[in-house]
This record gives sequence, structure tokens and C-alpha cells, in this order.
Amino acid sequence: MVAVVDGWEHVRNRVFLQWIRLLPDEHDWRLAHTTAISEINGKNWRISTPRLVLKGKQWQFVIPAEHAFTQKKAVFLLIPSADFKYSLTERPK
Repeated sequence: MVAVVDGWEHVRNRVFLQWIRLLPDEHDWRLAHTTAISEINGKNWRISTPRLVLKGKQWQFVIPAEHAFTQKKAVFLLIPSADFKYSLTERPK
């Protein structure tokens, strides 16, 4: 997960999810895919200290957030899948 900071007076973030693959012949890692998280990007959310958590056998990012204008607080649960897709749920905080 990559977070980019935008703005000055009203700081907000854009969030991207990246998948990395191992190149077995080179014993090296390469970026396989990047996707923007449209449910957060452009919606005036600022995030704070995301965490990567293992729930059972599922990895998920727990992303605390606050809206830059309304100060509404939320927690986003971002779950990546191997086919370069993701699911995102929003929980009020």
C-alpha cells in the first residue's frame, strides 16, 4: 500500500495498492501491478498510520481515516487478492 499526501491547508491522501512478484530466475522482486483505491482517492480522506494485519489466513490493511472537511472518522479495511483486485469496507469510528 502506498499513500500520497495532497494539499496544504486541507491535507488529504491518495492511496494505491501494489502487487510485487518474485522473478525466480533473477532472485529479484518486480512491481507486477498498481491500482488506485477509488473509494478513498478524490474523496477528501486523510489517513493515519495504516496497519497490515493477518486475520485467520487473510491479510488486510486497517486504515484509520478522517474526512478533511467534515472531520468524520472512519476505518477502512482493505483486503487485496492475488488477481490484482481488492475489497474495501468502511466502518464508522
